[in-house]
Amino acid sequence: MDALLKAQEITQEAANAADKWYRTWVFAYQGYKEFPENHTANCEIRHDDLSWLMTRADAAGQIFDVRKALGMCGEVRLKAMLVEKLSFKQMAGVLFPAVSSDLGRKKVSAQCSLLLEQLAEFYATQRKKKHDAEKACTPVPLPV
Repeated sequence: MDALLKAQEITQEAANAADKWYRTWVFAYQGYKEFPENHTANCEIRHDDLSWLMTRADAAGQIFDVRKALGMCGEVRLKAMLVEKLSFKQMAGVLFPAVSSDLGRKKVSAQCSLLLEQLAEFYATQRKKKHDAEKACTPVPLPV
């Protein structure tokens, strides 16, 4: 992913989306969460075992939503690139064994670039839907 960003094959938003997907995947499937450097801890929320598992299940649901939107092939490429940290050449050997390694690497690079841009667009659409839903709700004052 860093190589794609440095080569300007993807935008910073796509790189951020990849980071978000990776953090969500790690939390959902491995059970721990890494916070960005500027993270502010929320001391008001305490988790017991059940709420922690429910939060992880929500993260797994977010991964499922991405799979549903981008397809299983997209998830395979995301996992290979972000979780397994495979190079494009290694991915090409698995995904395109019948073509030359150079052509396969180029194909994987192009597919991953497109996929990360689609992932960024998916997250942008999710944020817009959430914002619109929050905006559409009119708070009802409590009777005093």
